[in-house]
Amino acid sequence: MKYRNLIPFLCCLFFTTVAVNAVDFPPITDTERALTELPGQPGAPAVVLFEKAEVKLRDYPKEASSFLKVWVRVKILTEEGKSSYGEEEINHSGYWRLKKVEGRTVLPDGQVIALPEDAIFEERRSRSLKRFVTKVVFPAVEVGAILDYYYEIRWDDLAFLEPWVFHNRVPTLLSEITYIKPNNMGLVPWGVQAGSQRMQSASDKSTLGASIRVWIEDLPAVPDEDFSWPFSDLASRFMMVPKSVNVSGTSIPLMDSWRSTCELYADDYKDFQRKTRESQKKAVELTQGLADRQAKIAAVHAFVRDEIQTLASFSVSVSEEERADKVLKDRQGTQVEKALLLQSMLEGIKVDADILWVADRTDGLIDLKVANPHWFDSLLLRIDDAGGHIYLDPNDRSSGYNHLPPYYEGTAALVFDKKKPQEVTLPKSSHEDNASRGKVDLVVDTDGRLSGAGELVLTGQDAWRFLRWKDTPEETVEAWQERLESKYEGFEVSEVKVTEDLVSQQLDLSWQLLQREDEVLGDEVTVSPAVPLGPITQLFSLPPELRKTPVLLLFPSSEDLTTTVRWPEGWVVDLLPESSEHSGPVGSIKWQVEVDEAARQATLQRHFERTEREFVGSDTYSALRTLYAEGAKKDAVSLVLVSE
Repeated sequence: MKYRNLIPFLCCLFFTTVAVNAVDFPPITDTERALTELPGQPGAPAVVLFEKAEVKLRDYPKEASSFLKVWVRVKILTEEGKSSYGEEEINHSGYWRLKKVEGRTVLPDGQVIALPEDAIFEERRSRSLKRFVTKVVFPAVEVGAILDYYYEIRWDDLAFLEPWVFHNRVPTLLSEITYIKPNNMGLVPWGVQAGSQRMQSASDKSTLGASIRVWIEDLPAVPDEDFSWPFSDLASRFMMVPKSVNVSGTSIPLMDSWRSTCELYADDYKDFQRKTRESQKKAVELTQGLADRQAKIAAVHAFVRDEIQTLASFSVSVSEEERADKVLKDRQGTQVEKALLLQSMLEGIKVDADILWVADRTDGLIDLKVANPHWFDSLLLRIDDAGGHIYLDPNDRSSGYNHLPPYYEGTAALVFDKKKPQEVTLPKSSHEDNASRGKVDLVVDTDGRLSGAGELVLTGQDAWRFLRWKDTPEETVEAWQERLESKYEGFEVSEVKVTEDLVSQQLDLSWQLLQREDEVLGDEVTVSPAVPLGPITQLFSLPPELRKTPVLLLFPSSEDLTTTVRWPEGWVVDLLPESSEHSGPVGSIKWQVEVDEAARQATLQRHFERTEREFVGSDTYSALRTLYAEGAKKDAVSLVLVSE
């Protein structure tokens, strides 16, 4: 990596010793003591009275490290607040070093209870990356108590690429961050404002550098609603990205553009791929006897995905010590290392692949107008193919050839190139691509006992949910059997067969059914023709006038299920679902019912589709809610046969 000692790896958090030292917390005001409820926000379990951060960026090369100091004051307002906000977590590591933690509980009568050392608990989150979380458990928490805590983190590089988030899950009266930068550094501000509260700022200069303070007051709680956008999408955020640093009269570009940002990582990527003899040799071995280009790519991709253990990583950085052949030999590597290894192996079979920096949609939207590598969490590969592109994820074990996991679909990505990086949008699948197609045949015998068989074909993201669901074929069959038994209450499920094909991204399932003897009534039979895909339940119970956030689902999808029921002479239909259809701007549900009295057979065809995955606005949410309400109503009607 060019100028490697200048670049932050704030995603790689490592352990250090924590000191608990005295901190002078700001005096508690009369207003803070008297606060029992927030005007306009009744029932809030707690309130953040203030949350303040100070970031001092390293003056390179004079200073050895940067630091972050954080002060937080929370007041407990209800019993719910006692259990929900009496504990805090701080992420840290040997790179992002937690140097000090201090806290206290101030009771309503003014008694101060300092945070004892045994109230600080450290947990290891990643052995390979030496990531930890320190939990702070406050003593004597009760309604009306005020919780103060402070922590300090230091690191050895000169940037802080994590946006400061002003909002919380509870109301916040004041949230602010102050950046202190040396005179030799240029910074680019970035921020987004959610809601009506505006950011305010003030700046100051001294001989040591400049400071900028940014704050927001009277922030409401971010709503905690089911199937909502990620928290960061609903919160106001701000950060300062390093544009350049002047060292000995020379201006060194840092993250002033995507080109300069890629240059910072290019040398490390190149070093990682210097030793690839064994990697490329392995690629040739894997593809011997394969004439088809797709088959060769799929074979190499499958090897890296399945045979190289994935170690957690949270950035696009690669270790300066690692090499492609070493990762191959050790059979383990980070997400970034596996992608670079796959690229090297593909070169061994004469296939060129671009590196893509990608970001998980469930972590929030990113803004490519600012060249922050911290937006991204992993690498994919893209191969040109007959005017289109093939995408390979070497880390997602459920993703086959040219399949993107749903959390990357439609997201902004960057084609990594130190000379000409390119901003792109990843493709997204349609509801027709992500399909569940089922068929169930049932027969009623003369004793009124049901038996039959079913089959189901899943494709696209519907298949992705279950491909590699379990580690072994035996465990997979057992899991599917349990799932089918939960759907078919009162039935014995047997002869479950599962076929998985990652290359085509398809799963085939079949089973046999036999009604349990103790469930047989003898003169009446009830069949739910929505099973096993349904019945639909209402996922969006919150009325539109109360819903405050957009809806984000994992992917659009469609379902088709045909259920055929045959019965013996002497039996008749007593209750029958009606043919019907509901169609709206976000999807549809359709029932088509046919009865052949002469053949004593009923055929029920059910189609359900949800055409989008994101739903913004009250009208769209209302349409989604109506779709599920109609689906639940129609799926609740069963076919009932009785003996005459």
